Parts: sequence; structure tokens; C-alpha cells
Amino acid sequence: VSRSAATYNKYRCVCHHLERYVRQTYRRDDLAFSELDKRFVTGFHAYIVQQCSRKKNTAWIYMIALKHVLMVARSKGCLTHDPFAGYKLHSEFVSRNYLNEAEISRMMRLELPSGALRLVRDAFVFSCFTGLSYVDVCNLTRRQIQQNGGQTWVDLTRRKTGTEVSVRLFAVPQAILCRYLPADCDEPIFGLPGNGWCNKRLEQLAAAAGISKRVTFHTARHMAATTVFLSNGVPIETVSSMLGHKSIKTTQIYAKITKEKLNQDMENLAARLNTIEEFAGCTI
Repeated sequence: VSRSAATYNKYRCVCHHLERYVRQTYRRDDLAFSELDKRFVTGFHAYIVQQCSRKKNTAWIYMIALKHVLMVARSKGCLTHDPFAGYKLHSEFVSRNYLNEAEISRMMRLELPSGALRLVRDAFVFSCFTGLSYVDVCNLTRRQIQQNGGQTWVDLTRRKTGTEVSVRLFAVPQAILCRYLPADCDEPIFGLPGNGWCNKRLEQLAAAAGISKRVTFHTARHMAATTVFLSNGVPIETVSSMLGHKSIKTTQIYAKITKEKLNQDMENLAARLNTIEEFAGCTI
């Protein structure tokens, strides 16, 4: 009703971990809300990291889910205190993987027979040049493809944030779109399998293209933000709008400056400074 299937599964996963934690730590099958305290919270966090071998950001996500459930319990009068009071949750910055122009070119040049592997590659490349997420690519239909002034646009509402997104289709994504466009306006254009299955195929594709980076479908979104948009001078405010972010702070996570962009900016700066020096008659 109010959560996606992926979020629902996350809560189920946290619930299973809690069951095992309570049985192992308290030698019981259940605890009353009144028994929950800061020691319970810190103990569960340590259990997730140490015994379940989860990374810091995964543990952070699990703890946020638990905190939300306890907030609901407090709102319903089941819990009179906040076990998370004074307990700070922190995430860890993770460097975002993205492909450069040479890497995506190698993947695009792979000779693939028609079938699931080619479908995943093409959908991934489409995402690289539009910034659309996996779920939005999955649900893309002809109704969301609009013609405006002789140009082709994707106009949709992001499934994750509910924000409106408009992205113009240039040559590469438009060619891919023409290959898969169905006759039925309500039929998904790409009809992708599950995200995990797609990511397994992307591992194969990356290896075949000689790419050593870990590539997932979300890597395409990182590439769109960095290699395609920001590195070509698109303002970060425009990128934020195209990615459907509610806050520009989210876009800044993607705002890596590639070496190519940095070198080009320095060359442009050097040319301007040299012109100023020549105009002033300065010689050093």
C-alpha cells in the first residue's frame, strides 16, 4: 500500500535479523516494548555488523528501518520512550562507480545476438544516456514518449520520489527506443527481468568489454550524471531536474569531476589567462 516490494522485503529482512538477535542475546522468543532500551539498540547494531557481516551502510539502512518501526509503535501508544534517544546513526560515503566514454563505447560495440543479454545491454545504455533508474526503465511505455518541436522526450513521474522528469532523447537512446518500441501503448518497452538478474548479466557484459569496474544497472545513472551531463557542461540544477531529485544535495553526490572535464576546464582557463597576459604586455 505505502511501500515498494523492495522496501517491504527490506523490512522482512530486518525482522528476521531481529528474531535471531533476540533469541541469541536474550534467550527468548520475544520482548515487550517496555524492555527495549539503548543497550538493545546498540547490541542489535553490533550484531548486524559483526555477526551478520553487513557493511556500515547496510547496517545503517537496517537501523533506520527499526527506528521507523519503533516510531510507529510510539505513535500507537505501544512504546512510551525512545530507545534511539542519544543514539546517532551515520552513513559512510561510498565512491560511486561510473563508466567513461571509452568504456561505454566498448560495451555498445559488443556483438550480441538478439535475446535477454542484448536487451539488458541496450536498456543499460538507454539509462546511461537518459539517467532513468532501473524501475523507471522497466515501466517505460509509449505513453511516456512525447514529441515536442520535432524532438523526442521522455516525460514521466519517478516511481521512487514521485517527481516529474523530462529528458530529451538524443541519437543513441532514440535508436535503442526504435528497436524495442511496441505497438501497444501500455506495454512496457523493455520488459526487463528482475534487477538482480540484470546485474548478473551486466557483470558478464562488463567482462566481455574489458571493464574491470563493478557494473550494476544503477551505474548507468551515475554515468548519466557524470560522463554524459556534468562533464559536458550541463548545469547541476538541470541535472538535478533530469534525474528527478527532490534536493540538489542528492545530485551533488553524483557530481564527480572527471579528469577529462578537469583537463578541459584548465585548458580553457589557461587560454583566457594567456590572452589577459598578452593584452597587458606581460612577459615572464
